[in-house]
Amino acid sequence: MNIPNTLTLGRILLVPLLVWLIIDQKMLAAFLLFMAAGLSDAADGYLAKRYGWHTELAPISTRLPIRLYWSRST
Repeated sequence: MNIPNTLTLGRILLVPLLVWLIIDQKMLAAFLLFMAAGLSDAADGYLAKRYGWHTELAPISTRLPIRLYWSRST
């Protein structure tokens, strides 16, 4: 498992925490987590393109956390 995949997996695993923060009305913490997820997505994409770290799951695994965060935050 390479670094971009690890970052993606981390974003997926943090979705329940984001949901809990929103339900518990901890909006600043939820916002910061959402921003961290966005930054890790940018780092993930940069590293994957810069070093050619691609897998067959990349198209699916990259979109999944983004959809989960957007669907849970609205």
